[in-house]
Amino acid sequence: MFLCLVLWRCESTVSAQKSTPISHSVSQKETTAKSVGSFPLFPTLDPGFSYDELVSKVSIHGVSQNEEAFYHWVNSIRWETLEFGEREPLMSYLFWLKGTLLLSGGAVESALVDLNKSFTAAQNLKPPQDTMVPKILNNLALAYEIGKNYPQAIAHYQRSLQFFESSKNAGMKWQWRFFSLNNLASLFDKMGNYSQADNYYREAGTLLHIDTISRENSFFIVNLLSFYQNSGQSGAFHELQRRSEPYFSGLEASTEEKALFLNFTGGMYFMEGNYRKAIDFKNQALILSDLTGNNHLSAEIESHLVHCYFSLGDYLQSQKFATKILDSDNADTELRIRNSVLLAKIYAYQGKTEESIRLLEEAHDYLDKKKSNYLFKKGILYNVGLTYMLLEKYEDAEKCFSERLDILKKYFPEYSTLFANSYLNLGTSNLDLGHIQKAETFFLKALAMLEKQSQTQFNLSHHKVYLLAHLS
Repeated sequence: MFLCLVLWRCESTVSAQKSTPISHSVSQKETTAKSVGSFPLFPTLDPGFSYDELVSKVSIHGVSQNEEAFYHWVNSIRWETLEFGEREPLMSYLFWLKGTLLLSGGAVESALVDLNKSFTAAQNLKPPQDTMVPKILNNLALAYEIGKNYPQAIAHYQRSLQFFESSKNAGMKWQWRFFSLNNLASLFDKMGNYSQADNYYREAGTLLHIDTISRENSFFIVNLLSFYQNSGQSGAFHELQRRSEPYFSGLEASTEEKALFLNFTGGMYFMEGNYRKAIDFKNQALILSDLTGNNHLSAEIESHLVHCYFSLGDYLQSQKFATKILDSDNADTELRIRNSVLLAKIYAYQGKTEESIRLLEEAHDYLDKKKSNYLFKKGILYNVGLTYMLLEKYEDAEKCFSERLDILKKYFPEYSTLFANSYLNLGTSNLDLGHIQKAETFFLKALAMLEKQSQTQFNLSHHKVYLLAHLS
């Protein structure tokens, strides 16, 4: 999935601001902004040095090659010596640029500090300098999202979109609005709020011509394929896959784009129950991902193969990939925990009860000790609960499903498809515990939610069949 980090080249910023240049009439004594080393990239603030002249001289490409020198230069400026009206545009721009570079390098906490400084300085900007605001808010939201602070990410993406609601901003570049719409849709998709994701993707799609797939819109096509796969929209997925296949199999697409296209195609076949075809596409995606050197993507694909082989009943191959991930340096801690739980499920099927329980307890201990993000936690609780069901430890399973439901109630809208699934699991675990009335209550809640969702495009009919069978 592609998220848009707004990193415009300075030339476009200058052209948007030439109508009202801001001059900096500060004396040589008042400024401490200095050239660093031999880099002409970062100019000294000479008397009369204007904001427009500054951004025309600072090359984003050059800064990315000399980040340490750039950070030293920005930190050396005595902002308090500049008069009000001179200071704010300069601060806003430079701290936005600095925070964006830090974010692209993975330094999320430091990026948040500088992007918040940029936003604070931008509060009093007037047109045309206030065109910085949506850029700042988008990247600030993205930093919160990468840091897994999803409520703050949503709030800042939405503030970025609100900037365009004013008539005076209606003529601003459509890309600025598109980036925030795309990122917000991707975030709701990640959270399982498919109705909201669908709304934002549709709105973003009206700003981007996707009749013909090209390098300019391919990242958005990849995001749509991911969304259609996650939300179970099989028809929409295969229609878009058919239209975009010539691009992604051609010379114009990057190797990583091709890997993602094959990966999501395999994911859709997995959701449709065609596990062999899913494995074929996932293995092709893994070969290309390895070529790109994107170790995180490769580890994610290998994790998906664990699911594919497990669903096919090939527990040895599933165990092979799960063990590979646990022994790899490419997987982060959360991916390792996810695969240790899958390995526990494999052990449960193989009758290795003690090994399975040990891995489940380790996973639960990790959730208790670490401040895990709630998206990760709900997923782990779901799979731990299902594995306890396999081991016939129904009380432990019911506790996991209840804890997961608490997370959903706190962070997700009540119409999310995740609730129906959660009520279904609670109904099943209570049925196995002999709590018939409690089980029926959960089944009825699940069925009511599925009936509402049947009016949407999301495919949940298999859950309805299961529920009706238990309630008959």
